[in-house]
Amino acid sequence: RPFEYLRLTSLGVIGALVKTDETEVINFLLTTEIIPLSLRIMQSGSELSKTVATFILQKILADDCGLNYICQTFDRFSHV
Repeated sequence: RPFEYLRLTSLGVIGALVKTDETEVINFLLTTEIIPLSLRIMQSGSELSKTVATFILQKILADDCGLNYICQTFDRFSHV
């Protein structure tokens, strides 16, 4: 349970960053493990964590750089 609160707080910070719709934020996040982590949280987190992780992934996919990154390889595309 304490880890879930930490996860939710961390997701909230990342969610606030992607809310700005700045490509620089998306480009930075693409250099991290945020996409596989978000996908994992969407499978096994609490409902609120799943919602925030889905929002983060949606914002990444809505950005041209994020969409291009996901579509670069079949492996990435198939995981999303």
